[in-house]
Amino acid sequence: TDSLLGRVVVLKFMLDGAMPSDVAKRYFEREIKMAASLSHPNIVHIYDMGNEDGVPWYSMEYVEGLPLTAHMPVNEPVADRIFLMSVIEQICAALDHAHGHGMLHRDIKPDNILVTRKGVVKVADFGLAKAMDEEVSMTQSGTGLGTPLYMAPEQARNAKHVDERVDIYALGATLYHL
Repeated sequence: TDSLLGRVVVLKFMLDGAMPSDVAKRYFEREIKMAASLSHPNIVHIYDMGNEDGVPWYSMEYVEGLPLTAHMPVNEPVADRIFLMSVIEQICAALDHAHGHGMLHRDIKPDNILVTRKGVVKVADFGLAKAMDEEVSMTQSGTGLGTPLYMAPEQARNAKHVDERVDIYALGATLYHL
């Protein structure tokens, strides 16, 4: 609970992982700044950031609900077409907002889509987000970042210039999976 504002939040800490520390730190800081620059009802809100004993962190909106994967029957399509269309419409609204602010998500997939108990969709995890006008990639040459099942071919090839179509492709793959 945020002691100053009295609201439940989620804390995300940057932990040591597979990426070199400086690269991971840049991704983490970018995720915070990019997600915090967006204000839309279908995008998880970022509230605060800080550093505790050398470990960067940020707080974000707590979404009471489940990832979209929890709404997907195993080896069957989603039967509730109204739910399905509502989810897709809300993801489109979130992506339209991000794209309108010059930002690509680059990792749209069911695990990064949260659905509240009231059916409100929240796009989360801007860890691979990229500004559309960003020329320099933080990835190594030939290394595409994202989730292979939902990744556009040009993203998988780590093309220097990707645009909104990588998110639209991933949304289509998500819809197909649903």
